[in-house]
Amino acid sequence: KAKWGKVSAVKPDSVGMNLQLKVIGEVKEVEAKVGKFYEVLCGDPSGTVVVSLRDHQKGLAKKGSVIALRNASTKMVGGRVRLAVDKWGKVEECDEPMEGDVDESEAKNVSATEYELVVSK
Repeated sequence: KAKWGKVSAVKPDSVGMNLQLKVIGEVKEVEAKVGKFYEVLCGDPSGTVVVSLRDHQKGLAKKGSVIALRNASTKMVGGRVRLAVDKWGKVEECDEPMEGDVDESEAKNVSATEYELVVSK
């Protein structure tokens, strides 16, 4: 059985995370050099994060539904954290309701924090 992590534990270098998230925003289309992808705000009782989805994954992200991300990792977009699931992971609908309410405060949004890459010498 997968061990579920918390949004508050997501860091810029996080990999291999399993998260159960409630979709709280509408899916937005984003154009990028790598092609089209979709972003949606999701969260759990510890905070919120923007999830990047590919075309074949976006159908699951209906506002109010709970999705499970397996083997998710962070991608940095403009210095901000995005959660993504590549071919080694899975996005699926979750039958279990989420325990507790999503903390939607801006202070708990891990994608709102801007990170700067610092190269150590």
